[in-house]
Amino acid sequence: MKKYFIYAVSALALAGCSSDDFLGGQPSPTKLTDNNVINFNGDRSSTTRATKEGSDAAGKLGKKFFVYGTKQTTDTEKADGTDEQTVYMNYLVTFDDGTANTTVSNTAGWEYVGVDNSYTTAVTPNVGDKSQTIKYWDYSAPSYVFYACSAHGDDLSKNNGKVKIEKITDASAEPNPTVYKKGYKVTLKDGAHPENLYFSDRKVLTKSSNAVHGEKDVYGGEVNLTFRNSMTKVRVAFYETIPGYKVTINNFYKTENTQNTQSTAVTDKFVADLKNTPLAMSANGTKYKVVYYESGDLVNQPRMIATENGAEKTVLTLGTNLFGNPLGTEKTSPTYDTNAGAYTWFLPQTENSSKLNLKVDYTLTSTDGSTETIKVKGATAEVPAELLCWKPNYAYTYLFKISTNTNGGTGGTTDPAGLYPITFDASVVETADGNAEYITTVSEASITTFAVKDNMYVHDASEYTAGSDIYATVVEGDALQKLTINTNGANTKVYKIADSYALTANEAQVAEWVANSKTDHYSDYTSDVSVSVQTKVPSGDGSTITLANSATALKLAGITTGTYAIEYTNTNAWTGSYKPVYNVIKVVNN
Repeated sequence: MKKYFIYAVSALALAGCSSDDFLGGQPSPTKLTDNNVINFNGDRSSTTRATKEGSDAAGKLGKKFFVYGTKQTTDTEKADGTDEQTVYMNYLVTFDDGTANTTVSNTAGWEYVGVDNSYTTAVTPNVGDKSQTIKYWDYSAPSYVFYACSAHGDDLSKNNGKVKIEKITDASAEPNPTVYKKGYKVTLKDGAHPENLYFSDRKVLTKSSNAVHGEKDVYGGEVNLTFRNSMTKVRVAFYETIPGYKVTINNFYKTENTQNTQSTAVTDKFVADLKNTPLAMSANGTKYKVVYYESGDLVNQPRMIATENGAEKTVLTLGTNLFGNPLGTEKTSPTYDTNAGAYTWFLPQTENSSKLNLKVDYTLTSTDGSTETIKVKGATAEVPAELLCWKPNYAYTYLFKISTNTNGGTGGTTDPAGLYPITFDASVVETADGNAEYITTVSEASITTFAVKDNMYVHDASEYTAGSDIYATVVEGDALQKLTINTNGANTKVYKIADSYALTANEAQVAEWVANSKTDHYSDYTSDVSVSVQTKVPSGDGSTITLANSATALKLAGITTGTYAIEYTNTNAWTGSYKPVYNVIKVVNN
């Protein structure tokens, strides 16, 4: 989801000098003239890791946003707002590409002077005087703080009357008040479109030396405002790769509050056990707050929290589209939980500590005309909590692949699990900074793999890309595991499949080859110099994830073309005397 936009508040380069011209108590380089007007400079590029020219960020905001800005009278900003003077009281700023440099307050198409801010479509800010006047830098102020918001989007009618935003100017009423708890009050009614709701990062410019003009992100110069959607969105999809059969889902399972296991069947929608915070809207409006993260990678970014009707849930509930028809057979065309793969909106859960527990029944129907069916019951998978920390402005897609491996049963409760362990592809993260794909096997121990190349997650491909660093983690029981290699009692191995057998290699087939020591089909790759174990793995936002409780991840650095199998040996046998589980990965050139 590329929803990461940059705008700027800037002062024109100053020229000339006069000894008796002042702003506040400090000499200014110029008089209060056209040359030190605060104006808005819209950089209309949509920024990912590399700037892409020509994309219309102004259009994403409906060519309108409101700015709230203050100047501080003390060196340290106070949570109760007693040290601040309002400069922009939710001024409406509008864009017209043809008006750049036609007024001194408009250098790039963004204008606020004289704009009628009684505009009420989508947003009704807390405004006073409806007239908007020209603004100048006050060099006596120790710092400025800027916020901005928009709910317009390309189609203004979508949020007409359905969204109300009011500025919070005082955080003193909040528990443990801080300046980061200043922000906005938001009311969403039924039919509101959250994808059009953007808030800027909290931008603070402190005067540490003389004012600098014509530079970015400095006091007196350009103020870059980064807009983000402060919510997250989630969807799931399934596809199957079982030759000779089509697969239909019968039901998922969830855990009721009075039970300890997933035993309640749901036959009309996707469900999985996972704590989450669903977004809610009502006819009369559901209230939220947008404040700001106070630490870590998200510091100063907008944080949307529920004030009513947004209690944390313990079951992830999504769409109904997974029932009634055979699943897709390709990763690029899976069956989503909603029509056309639409996302469901959630509030972020950036510090989630709960893994996802999935349990599903499905039916295999032969495609050879015999109408033979096989029912698979109770197939399960676990996705690590570290990969379920939903961040604002992210879109998460969890892809589940049903293959010839399954830990579900096809007979009675005393029968062994059939078809070998099922494998699931899990979690594609689309962000402003990149995309990530996680592939999870479904078995008594779930292996999750993902790849990074050139500091970007590898995604949207049927295979991994040569030169990538591939990481693998394992969840067994309730916890991430400590993976060990090349030692006595090591629980993890890597095999490279012989090229002549690569086409037929899948998890079940590799398990058979290894169990029967068919070493002409594969070779032990574990001791290769590229294979190691790590305590940290890359995150989708460019930071790192530290694995919990001394767990480690397998790393295959700079992987070359070929087909590989990762083997993890369970602590206990999951059926009969069978302990190892596998994840087969294929690496190709771009």
